[in-house]
Amino acid sequence: MLYVTITPNRPKLLNKDIYSFFSEKILKSIFIVFFSILSLDAQNLQDIENIRKQYQEALKQQELQKPQEVRDAEETAKSTSLPDKVIYTRKEVESLIANTQKLLDRLNSLEDSAKSFPYIGYDIFSVRDSVPFWQNLPTPKDYTLGPGDEIIISLYGAIEQNISEIINRDGEVFLKDVGTLNLSGLTIEKANEYVKNKYSKIYSTLISSNPTTFFDITLGELKSINVHIVGFAVYPGIHIVHPFSSVFSALSQSGGVETNGSLRDIEIIRNGRVIAVVDLYKYLFSGKSLNDTRLLDQDIILIPPRKSTVAINGRIKSPGYYEIKSNENTKDLIDFSGGFSTLAQEHIFIINNDPKSRKSAIINRSSLKNISLADGDSVHVPIVHTFDEYITLEGSIKSPGKYPYQKDLSLRKLLEVDGSITDFTYIDNLDLKNISIFRRKENSKEIIQIPVDLTNIENDIILKRFDQISIPPNPQRKPLKSVKLTGEVKTQGLYNINNQKTLKDIIDLAGGLTKDALKKGIEVYRDTSVIAWENMNFFLEDGDSINVLKKTGTIQVLGEVHRPGYITYNKSYNVKKYLNLAGGINSYGDDRDVIVIQPNGKAVPMKKVRRKSILEGSKIIVHKKSLLGSARGPSGWQIFGTISSQASNIATTILTMMLLYNQTNQSNGS
Repeated sequence: MLYVTITPNRPKLLNKDIYSFFSEKILKSIFIVFFSILSLDAQNLQDIENIRKQYQEALKQQELQKPQEVRDAEETAKSTSLPDKVIYTRKEVESLIANTQKLLDRLNSLEDSAKSFPYIGYDIFSVRDSVPFWQNLPTPKDYTLGPGDEIIISLYGAIEQNISEIINRDGEVFLKDVGTLNLSGLTIEKANEYVKNKYSKIYSTLISSNPTTFFDITLGELKSINVHIVGFAVYPGIHIVHPFSSVFSALSQSGGVETNGSLRDIEIIRNGRVIAVVDLYKYLFSGKSLNDTRLLDQDIILIPPRKSTVAINGRIKSPGYYEIKSNENTKDLIDFSGGFSTLAQEHIFIINNDPKSRKSAIINRSSLKNISLADGDSVHVPIVHTFDEYITLEGSIKSPGKYPYQKDLSLRKLLEVDGSITDFTYIDNLDLKNISIFRRKENSKEIIQIPVDLTNIENDIILKRFDQISIPPNPQRKPLKSVKLTGEVKTQGLYNINNQKTLKDIIDLAGGLTKDALKKGIEVYRDTSVIAWENMNFFLEDGDSINVLKKTGTIQVLGEVHRPGYITYNKSYNVKKYLNLAGGINSYGDDRDVIVIQPNGKAVPMKKVRRKSILEGSKIIVHKKSLLGSARGPSGWQIFGTISSQASNIATTILTMMLLYNQTNQSNGS
């Protein structure tokens, strides 16, 4: 039998959570050395002495890193400590190695559980309100008029007139009494002054010392603007937004930010220059106004990748992944996460995830401001245990941690308390065939491993105090397929579609539609594209996003019409009626290239719905004529006529040149 003599200076508090968590990394290297001893039967005493020295040196380093509370306790316990010289047998070394491996497995389980944490802040964009946010907003003083804006001119008092006109693509409006005026680029205040001056030349009562006629300009329907949302956006590209839109509202309207994108360094680029950087954390966690810059046409919103991510778990109010800036510390992270919850310890564990210099530290709450964090770091706030005898539950379970020991408590009963085997959506995560219970032998330091197959209820086992249960993940687990449901349904959220489900199935699971739902306005997004549905038996796929629109009571007419904008919906009106209400198709428009976009995203040519009423919330788009006429191309007779005309012109030109040439020769001859 091999005996090794070492000088451990073993502390009494080795079994305490704080100390064992702190020292496990150092102990790993120590016991690797011990493991090598097991195969050294033939080595000489000098080699064993070198190992002893290495162990003593490791203990010195460990001593220097102990928390002050541990050092004080050890000083108190010196009178009852073991002698300096302790002899460890091969069996004891194996037991110590097993104990250390258990601690390392515990650390790994903590890290694995952190991988399923939510990314905080991104869900704010998951539910988009279909009610326009700008309906009750006053017009900004610096708002500039442009093509598509509707102005309402009011004359009241001695003269009563109410005029509504839309600024055309040239920036002009025609007013019956004053003629054509160019209003493009003017603020509403400047436009009011300019138009009033024109009317004052006709109505003197506007500018007399005691005016009896009064004048005012307000805005009706407003033009839309195009904003480019690029980078890590859910739906990157060009988005049509309201001219009062800010970065936050534009992102909400377009689906939000991907989890790999930054919430804290969103740039607004205008004319090739960054004019503002938006940090959404100020709004999310402090309730502060963003002082959000109002967007202009052709602005670019750039969402860069998230530079630094830190995980926090344990007794904290909002565990998850947070984006941390270089000038922020652990105190800032705690504030972002909502602060400490009940039974949180005074000491916090910080794990550095840098693979080259992986280190752990234990800090007191008073030192939070002094500790900076880097990308990949993780913070754990442990619980204060209010019980002396406990059982530890670890691994791929819902609620890992320490549970109070009770007499005759079985393993199955404990997992029922945890909730892992009673939740049928979660139980597939567990490998119940390969459960391990680590238990200390009575009157011994040796740790034994007890395998348990809990798929058979007869294999249930009564637990003992200080048992440590490890449950591995199920290697055969199939990934959960799900769809996201938002909008006008009774219960929004994620829904499982592991068994094939239709659109009707998911709507029913959500409790049905609300009274305000647009029944024919259900958007289905797949791979960032909108796909149309024909009926409620539409089969869904993993990752689909469903949004049930809200009733708007409008039809939108766009493109080449005289007055583009929103028109009140009437179920008896057809496409032609709405085009007439929009002022009809202008000279640029092609009456044979009109498309109706239904609320669900399906595009239908006008000829298929010409005499039919269209759905509430639809868009009617009139396309521009092509250079040769219709966007569908010229007919055969049009082509023939064009060629004939061109040939005739060429022949006439040639004949004219010949006549001129003959006349010139005759005159020279004479």
